Amino acid sequence: MSVDLLVHYRGHWEPFRTPRTDAAGHFTVVYQFEGARGRFPFRAEVPPSQADFAFGRGFSGVVDVVTE
Repeated sequence: MSVDLLVHYRGHWEPFRTPRTDAAGHFTVVYQFEGARGRFPFRAEVPPSQADFAFGRGFSGVVDVVTE
């Protein structure tokens, strides 16, 4: 199944990656900032309608990443 990774940008949440998960819902993503500076809030969303996924729609907590 998949999970949407979102960044809060210009007033709304924008998806930037949709990694596949294993049966337990675990995933790994590597992301490299290219010249961006500031605070970037990220969160994950489990989208609805994934019949084989053992989880319903939901959102993670927000994690702030700060680059300098």
